[in-house]
Amino acid sequence: MIDRTSRDLAVGLLTSFLEGQIGFDELDVNWPISDDLALEAIGQELWNAFYSEFKSKFIGTGPSPSISEQELVNRAREFLRSDEEYQWSTDRNRGEEARRSNVNPNLWPFFSV
Repeated sequence: MIDRTSRDLAVGLLTSFLEGQIGFDELDVNWPISDDLALEAIGQELWNAFYSEFKSKFIGTGPSPSISEQELVNRAREFLRSDEEYQWSTDRNRGEEARRSNVNPNLWPFFSV
């Protein structure tokens, strides 16, 4: 199921995060809750990449985000702009799932395994 309204909200949050207007804490608190599996999986992946119990992470301030962090956010935004159904599993073993299927995990969330 694609929840266009929630996906659009998430894209706006990711854009604000990339532009340094909000920190990860604000993105996390405002992340839409939906039955759209893409939002659940992408939210979890972002939490794994950016959550810090010590401080709110901002992109655009402090140390520059790594290329892989920037690519993760940009891939997430592009997928959420699409009308594609999310086809990967929603558990934390996506990397292992991709390796077993010979799919490049850096293409997540675009290709199914």
